[in-house]
This record gives sequence, structure tokens and C-alpha cells, in this order.
Amino acid sequence: MEDKAVRGVSWTTLSYAVNRGIRTVSTIALARLLSPEDFGLVALAAVTLGLINVLTDLGLGGVLVIRPDLGARGRGTVLTMMVGTGALGAGIVVVASPLAADALGDPRVTPVLAVLSATLVINVFAWFYQTLLQRELEFRRIFICNVVSTVVYVGVVIPLAVMGAGPWSLVTAELCGGLALGAALLSLAPIRIRPAFDPHAAREVLSEGWGFLVQGGLGAVSDNADRLVVGRALGVASLGFYTMAYRLGDLPYQAFGHPVATVLFPGLARMNERGEDVGSSFLGALRLVALVSCPVGVILSATAYPFTALVFGEKWLPMVGILTAFGIWAALRPLLFTTGWLLNALGRARLLASITGSMLLPFIAGAILAAAYGGVAQVAWVAVASSLATAVILGYFASRSTGMSPRRYWRALRTVVIACALCWIAAAVVADVTAPAGLATSLAASVSSGLIAYLLVVYLLEPRLLQGLPALVRRALGRAPAAAGGPV
Repeated sequence: MEDKAVRGVSWTTLSYAVNRGIRTVSTIALARLLSPEDFGLVALAAVTLGLINVLTDLGLGGVLVIRPDLGARGRGTVLTMMVGTGALGAGIVVVASPLAADALGDPRVTPVLAVLSATLVINVFAWFYQTLLQRELEFRRIFICNVVSTVVYVGVVIPLAVMGAGPWSLVTAELCGGLALGAALLSLAPIRIRPAFDPHAAREVLSEGWGFLVQGGLGAVSDNADRLVVGRALGVASLGFYTMAYRLGDLPYQAFGHPVATVLFPGLARMNERGEDVGSSFLGALRLVALVSCPVGVILSATAYPFTALVFGEKWLPMVGILTAFGIWAALRPLLFTTGWLLNALGRARLLASITGSMLLPFIAGAILAAAYGGVAQVAWVAVASSLATAVILGYFASRSTGMSPRRYWRALRTVVIACALCWIAAAVVADVTAPAGLATSLAASVSSGLIAYLLVVYLLEPRLLQGLPALVRRALGRAPAAAGGPV
């Protein structure tokens, strides 16, 4: 893989570390300033917008990455179509917001939906220019834009929350952060695309984007269906707990899995265009993602009680059971998405869409049954089971698409899987034993024990994984040359 692509991992990782670090600290502060109901109300509106937002993209973001030959008029056509569908979606949301509020069971959602509908236009415009920068591997510029957006978001949300704005502090900050991101991307873009419309180009990109559109739409339904079920069946307070646990569980993927996938997608797409073997590079990236991301989720699951009680306070304790499940989900998510982006890079977007669609109905049915006969934590465990099954299926098709045997795919992950199992046991046992010593002591001891157990097992089973990690990091930072034909 190109060194420029590999160095992009450092920028995307730094982007996450800075932006998510700031947002995580602000979220903890907001958890003290706002109620779970405030988070749940905004999350309920976000579910509706999330489903529509994916459709406004029309799957064209992926086409921009895999089609470097699109000229200025073709790209202008894509921009026109994306912004146009975003505006159409925003108008529909404004008109239908009272009906949506009735369906969601909370009339307070109506004004929130109406105001947040503007993000549909803002997001597709920002996404267009961010995708152009991603295609050109300009991850340093994307990093700068994301920092600007995050600083604006936090600078708006915290003062408004302190002033007692409640859920409107979140709504206003979301709008301001999105506008800041769009403006920053436009100012740093190497080229500015003028809106255009070429009917031939429109038909061509729509045909190629169909797989991405279906995949994204089904993925959005999958990501939001459980939250919709929880909010409708169990109320906005339960949705507030569920959404916060979801955010925490998403941290390992966003911290490292997403930065790698962001670079992996265009990098492997370029390799595939040149007819190069992508299998070794993919497995190298997958092993690196698993090595770094998976133990974070596992430890989060095992230490859910001391972490929640110490960081968020007693009013968030109903989140403990949910977070226990989402920690395991957090360990699966980076592997699932990394493998999915491999299929996209190989031009198998429709296959990925089919797999996502086949898993959707069982997932929704399971979530409904769990909410009706169990509780909010049981809904989270349904998400874990669905992710595990999807990861196995994706692994099988990734092996076939790259000419690798499923056994080789499993061998790449075997050590991390075994180490994570023992890591969870060590952290959970120590958290229970040290509970009388206080929350801070219990959390510190359990996290340390889990991490030591994980590193020890990895070292005993496959010491080369740890020994090769510094070289991988140096290469990502651009301080060491890549071995010809070697993995990421």
C-alpha cells in the first residue's frame, strides 16, 4: 500500500484522539449538566434523521472514491444531486415532523426534528468535500477541519447547557459544528467544484452508487432500529442510557478502526485498480486493528460498574448492564467494519449490502422481543449477537474475495480472540474483588489487570505481534520505509 495512504493512519488517528477526546470530556460534563431524558430526546430525533441522511447521499460518496476518472462536470453533477436530495429530505422532515413525533410517541420531538433537519443539507455538502480529500489521501486537511468543527461544537454546547438550555444545547451545537465543518472543508479543498448536471454522468454514478446506497440505507436501519425500539417501547430515559452506552462502545472503533478503514478503503481500491494482491495488506491492517481496539472494548465491558459509577455518577447506574453488552460489541465492531470496507474497495458493495440486508430482519425482530420480554440491556445483547454473526459471514466472503482460505483469516485473529477472553475474566474478577476498596481503586486495579493479562497472553502466543507494533507505528508516521509488498 502507498506510503501516503499508510501515513494517513497517523492523521486519522490523531484526528480521532483530539476530536473524540474533547467530545468525550464534554460528554462527561454534559452528563452532569443534562438529564438522561435530554440525551434520549435528541437521540430519538437523531434516529429519524440518521435514516434519511444516508438516503440523501445516494451512495455517491463511495463512487467518488472508486472513480478517480470523474471529470469536473461529473463531480459537479454528484454535488448537485447530493445537495438537492439533502434539501428535499430536509423539507420532508419539516413537514412530517409532527407525524414522526406521534409515531415515536413523544410530541417534544417535533421542534427538535424541524430544527435539526437543516443538518441534512449541511452534512451532504461537508461529506462531498471530505470524500474528495479522502480520495486524494489528504488526511491532514481533514484533521484540521474536524478539529475546527469539534472546537465550535464544544464552545457552543457547554455554555448553553450551563445556562439551562437542556436538549436545545445539543441541537444548537450540532448545527454550529456542522456549519463549521462545511466551511473548513470548502476553504481547505484543493479544488472547488461548481454545481453542474450531466444526465449521462448522473445515470452512470447512480448505477455505480446503488450498492453503496442500499448498503448505507440498510446499515443506517441496522444502527438505528434498536434505538428506535428502545425509545418507542421503553421511553426516552431508557433511550438516554442506551445511547450513552452506545457512544462509549463506539469509541474503540472510532479511535482506531475507523481511522484505519478511512485509509484502507482508498488504499486498497488503488491497489485493486493496479491489479495488485490486497490480501496481505488487508490482513496486516485487520490484525493491527484487532490488536489495538479489541481489548479496549473488552475492558470496558468487564469494568462497566466502577467506570459508570465513578465517571458518570449514580443517576447513570441503569446504564451498567447495557455497557457490559456494548463493551463486547465494541470489540467486534472494528473487525466488522474493516472487513466491510475491504469488500467495498474490491467493488463488492452490492454483496455487502446483501449481507447487511439479510441480517436486518432477525436483528429487528430480536430487538423487539428483547424490549417486550426482557429490558434495555437485553436489546444490547441482541446487537452483540447480530454483530458476531455478521462478522463471521463477512470474514468468509472476504476470504473468498481475496483468494485467502478462511483458516488464514482466522489465524490472523486467533491470538487476539484468546487474549481478549482472558482479559475480560481478569478484569471482571479484579473489579469484583476490589469493589470494597472504592470506585477509583477498583477501576484502576481492574483495568490494569485486564491489560496485563491481555499483553501477557499475546506475548506468550505470538510475540511477533507486539515486537512488530513499533515498526508499524513508525511506518504510519512516515519515519520508516515500507517493505516492498509487505502488509500494512
